[in-house]
Amino acid sequence: GSVRIDVTAPSGTSVKIRDSASVVDSVRVNAFGATIVTPLAVGTLVGDAGGQRFSASSPPSARVRAVVVIGNASWEGKFIASSLEERGWPVIARFRVAPGVDVTEGTIAPLDTSRVAAIIAIDTTIQSLGGAVERFVRSGGGLVLAGPAGLAPNVASLDAGSLGARTRPSILPTDSIGLGTTGFYPVTALAKDGVVLDRRSAGIAVAARRVGAGRVLQIGYDDSWRWRMTGGPRSEIAYRDWWSRVLAAV
Repeated sequence: GSVRIDVTAPSGTSVKIRDSASVVDSVRVNAFGATIVTPLAVGTLVGDAGGQRFSASSPPSARVRAVVVIGNASWEGKFIASSLEERGWPVIARFRVAPGVDVTEGTIAPLDTSRVAAIIAIDTTIQSLGGAVERFVRSGGGLVLAGPAGLAPNVASLDAGSLGARTRPSILPTDSIGLGTTGFYPVTALAKDGVVLDRRSAGIAVAARRVGAGRVLQIGYDDSWRWRMTGGPRSEIAYRDWWSRVLAAV
């Protein structure tokens, strides 16, 4: 959903970037370079650093495959789907509103890597997809198991570890809510090839592993939407960026 422009120039240099349509932005380079993110770039990108010019062609548009978000109807699923759509991902959603009654946006089947990039499951309703999930992951698809989703029987062989009992909230009523402060499901027994990505005092919050040609990310957080709604300043942006990085990791 955007174009990233990486700039290298002498430290302290002010660089102005423009494309074939107009000025994009300006930035001051630090010791490690600088990055500009723009929603759109047209034609040739030209940088001007103290009178010196350099250019690069805008990258071609990428073919973006869909992301499946599945779970019971909830604020968690709603905001995950909307945050990914805001970043440019096409989302296929299936939310269960009653026993045997699902509300869907798009078509999940066939579940294959030619049209779907990853699955994000927010609870055990992923078991409705049966063995198709493991086949999808082993053939190169991504899988995110959030909250109790790792307890579903059809993903037991894909889990990065076993889930423990949900931890207690670590906030006061007057605190701003952050990721994980309202409690999470810790990964208590890591798979032998599992890798810890986020550890908190109450246990492992995020773990990952490879399964066949695919990647699985197990996240203990089950109500990240609270962080978005009642977090500190810019929490909405931080929430959207975090879920985008989660998806990119698989």
